[in-house]
Amino acid sequence: MKLTFLGTGTSTGVPSIGCDCETCRSADPRDNRLRVSVVIEHGGRTVLIDTSSDFRQQMLRAGIGYLDAVLITHCHVDHVFGLDDIRPLNFRYGPMPILANEEAWIDLRRIFQYIFEPSHFGGGLPQLIPHTVVPQAHSTSAKIL
Repeated sequence: MKLTFLGTGTSTGVPSIGCDCETCRSADPRDNRLRVSVVIEHGGRTVLIDTSSDFRQQMLRAGIGYLDAVLITHCHVDHVFGLDDIRPLNFRYGPMPILANEEAWIDLRRIFQYIFEPSHFGGGLPQLIPHTVVPQAHSTSAKIL
């Protein structure tokens, strides 16, 4: 199994706009961190955890050009606002499986209403295959519906 941390920064990224602290002024490249996102590669599969606001930049920087699926942990802006940038992968490989729990799906459908209830077509919409992850009773694992 290989984990690639695409971003380990705060919800605003580091450096943060307007911040004058030592870390934000640092010339050390380790202090220049994108928002949180992780890629897991295992058994020939590549899964992204969260589409941060920096998703496009993260994928280009890491040289990742294919995903089997995306897992959304929760719907804070810094975890989902890169979802629209799935489109180039859709253009090449078709609809993307997206896994999230029911609470996250409620928020995703509200935040990205233009994807789920399109009122116009133009510029392309992300093509998603929704999968709901539910916890199994008396277990720390989950199953996909």
